[in-house]
Amino acid sequence: MKQTVIGLFFAFSLIAGTARASDPAALMAKGKKVYSGSGGCVACHGKDGTPVVPGAPNFKDAKWQKRKTDEQLSKSIREGKGTMPKHTGPESDIPALVAYVRSFAAPRPEGGQ
Repeated sequence: MKQTVIGLFFAFSLIAGTARASDPAALMAKGKKVYSGSGGCVACHGKDGTPVVPGAPNFKDAKWQKRKTDEQLSKSIREGKGTMPKHTGPESDIPALVAYVRSFAAPRPEGGQ
């Protein structure tokens, strides 16, 4: 009985995690929170994706965004790259960070941010 309960708990946890990951608004909110906070990304990549240190990519550059796959971004976040340290938070932060980085190159409504 105990194994069945643990198995069901695990299955429901996976389903709940998948539902959250498939919610674009929740993914973006998490990405923004990590990027601006515990991830420390904003210190080098800037609040709006414009780099504040030499060598950091400009996330607003559509050509740069096009050249990089989600897998490449994930790997850079997970392992670090050059002077950028690896992400030490949970693995679930990585898809959220990729989604948030992608949002910098998205067209903005006129007069909007």
